[in-house]
Amino acid sequence: GEALEVNQEVNCVTDFIHGCEDQLQKLKKQKEKGLLYGIPISIKDHINCKGPISSGGMVKFLGQVKEEDSVIVQILKHQGGIPFVKANTPQTMPLLHSPADLPLPSYDCSNFIFGQTLSPLNPQKSPGGS
Repeated sequence: GEALEVNQEVNCVTDFIHGCEDQLQKLKKQKEKGLLYGIPISIKDHINCKGPISSGGMVKFLGQVKEEDSVIVQILKHQGGIPFVKANTPQTMPLLHSPADLPLPSYDCSNFIFGQTLSPLNPQKSPGGS
């Protein structure tokens, strides 16, 4: 509910992770809950989660559904965290701008797939890059 409302204002969510409710119900039945028990977690779009596409903001990765969670997502889930959305990210491979052809860090959060993410504190600005 609330994540959907925020997303309409700032365009931060790229996908909802299905099965997160089931994961929480399973955790409730376990004796040991983990350090992150029940905490909802957004996963950046370039990090693999089983099911959703992890494009990293790059068109070439669209359509590549992931068969398993990345190690970091596995650890978060093992500790009781609940990944529930994928979050927008700058395009993983920034354009080469320097004379040495080295990629520069991204100071923006936008890509050709999901568009621009706005800062929730000031919609005239970007929340920054990675």
